[in-house]
Amino acid sequence: MTKQCSFVGTITKRCPGTAENSDLCHWHGPNETKSRPRDRRDLEAWAKSGKSMEGFSLLHADLENIDLVNKDGDEGFNLINADLNHANLRNSHLYNINLKGSALLKVDF
Repeated sequence: MTKQCSFVGTITKRCPGTAENSDLCHWHGPNETKSRPRDRRDLEAWAKSGKSMEGFSLLHADLENIDLVNKDGDEGFNLINADLNHANLRNSHLYNINLKGSALLKVDF
């Protein structure tokens, strides 16, 4: 039986992701570096599915060339209260993304 991620956001409902090694999904787990080759593609797919990315732990994530532009909506994707410290976002497309409350220490844009 799969277990749902225990993260509950401030403006969103409980995360629909599947808990992995802890009570958190891959995206909320602070001890997992998001640098696998498929992480960029998986994060783009998550965003485009309309699920919130609130509170994602993307510390040291390698997201170079990621496209997080909501081309089908009037508002940008929601990445509030996320940890993006030391993330690689070089050449990324982030038009109108909501980063309110996110940690952005030493992000490489």
